[in-house]
Amino acid sequence: RSKGTNTSSVTLNWEQADAKDGYKYLVEVFNGTSPVQNHTVSTTSTTVANLQSGSLFTFNVTTQAAGGTPSAPTSVSVSTTPYSIQNLTVVTLNTTALYVNWGQPSEYQVGYKYTVNISGSTANEQSQSVDKEQAYWTELIPGTNYTVTVTTMTQKNVPGLPVSTSQYTKPEKVNLTISNGNTSNSIMLNWTAPLGNADQYLVSLTGPQQKNMSLNSTFTSYNFTNLTAGTVYNATVITISGPFEAVSQVVSTATYPNLPGAISITGKNTSSLSLTWEPAFPTGINFSYRVQYQSSTTNLTTVSSTTNSINLENLTSGTSYNISVATVGPMDFHSGPVWKNFITTRPNSVTNLRSKGTNTSSVTLNWEQADAKDGYKYLVEVFNGTSPVQNHTVSTTSTTVANLQSGSLFTFNVTTQAA
Repeated sequence: RSKGTNTSSVTLNWEQADAKDGYKYLVEVFNGTSPVQNHTVSTTSTTVANLQSGSLFTFNVTTQAAGGTPSAPTSVSVSTTPYSIQNLTVVTLNTTALYVNWGQPSEYQVGYKYTVNISGSTANEQSQSVDKEQAYWTELIPGTNYTVTVTTMTQKNVPGLPVSTSQYTKPEKVNLTISNGNTSNSIMLNWTAPLGNADQYLVSLTGPQQKNMSLNSTFTSYNFTNLTAGTVYNATVITISGPFEAVSQVVSTATYPNLPGAISITGKNTSSLSLTWEPAFPTGINFSYRVQYQSSTTNLTTVSSTTNSINLENLTSGTSYNISVATVGPMDFHSGPVWKNFITTRPNSVTNLRSKGTNTSSVTLNWEQADAKDGYKYLVEVFNGTSPVQNHTVSTTSTTVANLQSGSLFTFNVTTQAA
């Protein structure tokens, strides 16, 4: 019987129940009917070397007595093992397919076949038999490391030593979404795990700063913080499996801008208000501003400014307005508003101011106010030359100024005061 084979030798052993001194054994080797070699040994085992790989041999062992008398031969057929395949290469075609090829083994013989096995960490082992030096594997799992093993098989299905290598299928892309969470300094990325497997993710955020994070495959979200307000950011997530990458679509959003500074009133007249405010931080960004204003008798009005000041026109005299300013950033994202309330335009001056009667110590005045409103009052000031004499406030359009010096010339100023 055979006790071992390799590509070029076979080890045989046998038994001789009535062995006697001087017994020898003639070992003859045939390939089919063709003799290959023979030799004589004095033990009950031998190794026959220098055989061709992957071939079936018949071994005859004949006992020879000391006088040379032979027994009937005993035969056994044994194959040498074939050589292993050479230059095994696995090429990744896409996310679900691999192409495998290799070189013929040394001493290749017609009729050889190859058993090709493939297995992955999350996939069941599969096998196919081919007679060419190539194979295709399809319907595999994306992003998976597969071990491919190729074994030479003789016509008698004697295997050679297997040769193995590993290769990944390409990973799938993630489906990525982006949100600023209504904040001015953070952006959240969310994605669904791709079909198949992934070793890790490379998460990238591009804006004034470039930020990259390497995450293991258990992550499906990441929040970038300490960002610049009012700024556009672009994001991608790269799925990595072995040497391969799959880049997601680029998604974009902007952080919300910061609030502008406090509003200051820099000018008033009867039909307009001038205001300014501190620019929103950071000041190097060209923000615009949404200005809204409304009185108790008018609808809300919205205007825009590309600078940190504006003149509100066509207003109603003597009217109180509530004013807000909000920063407008990229993608039309608005900050919250900053308010300035109860800002009143100047009222119109009185008309037809006149004296309706005088005596030695008093003067009666009356006047008109064409657009008088609730809460209007009138400041009456009295001057003798440039010297103030007295003043008082009334809520009607007439008054009598008393306690004046007789025979003197006085100047009377009447100023409308809005509520």
